[in-house]
Amino acid sequence: LFLQLLERVDFPSEMNAQVETFKAQLTANMDTQRVRLALEITAQLIRDARHRLLWEKQRLEEFLKNLTERIQQISNHLREAEASQVESLEDGVEMKRSFQERFSIMRQEVTEATDLDQIRLSIEAGLDLVENHMTIFMQREENRSRQATERILSLNKRLKSMEGETNQLREQIRRERAQAVRDPLTGLFNRIAYEERLAIEFQRVKRYGTPLSLMILDIDFFKRINDSYGHQAGDKVLKKIATRIAANVRDADFVGRFGGEEFVSLLPETDLTSALKVAEKIRETVESCVFRFYNEPVPITISCGIAEFHPNDTPETVFERADQALYQAKHLGRNRCCHEESPANRHSEEVPS
Repeated sequence: LFLQLLERVDFPSEMNAQVETFKAQLTANMDTQRVRLALEITAQLIRDARHRLLWEKQRLEEFLKNLTERIQQISNHLREAEASQVESLEDGVEMKRSFQERFSIMRQEVTEATDLDQIRLSIEAGLDLVENHMTIFMQREENRSRQATERILSLNKRLKSMEGETNQLREQIRRERAQAVRDPLTGLFNRIAYEERLAIEFQRVKRYGTPLSLMILDIDFFKRINDSYGHQAGDKVLKKIATRIAANVRDADFVGRFGGEEFVSLLPETDLTSALKVAEKIRETVESCVFRFYNEPVPITISCGIAEFHPNDTPETVFERADQALYQAKHLGRNRCCHEESPANRHSEEVPS
């Protein structure tokens, strides 16, 4: 029960070694004291996993808070740049108005002047005033340009920093997402990934009416392997069988570890007859493999139940029929594949005990 509970919990990858060590300890004889200790350790592992998730959540919240603050700073920079541009336009309009007034005055003074010296003085005074306005305007423009350059440099620096941190977060999320949908022992997809893929394939079936089959594969007498050879031996069997299953399906098919010694596969564009051929191929591959523990051969077989999606089906009804077919395969002697419509014995060889 402890092992099954641990299999159901998606522990962070950092805890895999700790969890595997505890699993190995569970294979020892369990008296009352050890059961109590195992319960405490299991509870602590789950608490540690929860604390890890909370820590990851806190990190994400802090990053988003920091990101929000930086976006606000960038927004402030943009508002300042806009205000500076408006100010520059206003200064330009004011300088133009001032020039027009001064030129009007100069024109009137030149018209009313009675000698050349008076005209020269009027023009010089006007030019001095224009030059003074131009100097002030250029100084303001230089200050605005310098401030804008500084803001742009600061903005670029912040954007690069944000881009780097965002890329790091994106990569971290990608890695954690990949870990979250993978079974750490076998490397196959886990139940979370199965539920997601099932929803996608189910919608495709409803929309296009294409065939889709579901296989449930279960290792025969797996508890005997754990009891006789230990939990580590059981883990090796799970890994090897997972490899055999994955090697005998298409890239478009889905293969995952459903829990314990049970695997599940979704076969798009595959009807019941074709799915049965795939299942038989997998079964024969597993049966023909030689599993050895301390140079002792150990027969390993699997049983399989298959169901095909029909128009009025739900994912639950299809899974139930595949599970019933698997039950029939077990009931008929194991090491065989049965489908929903015909739970007949598909393999006539004697099943090893």
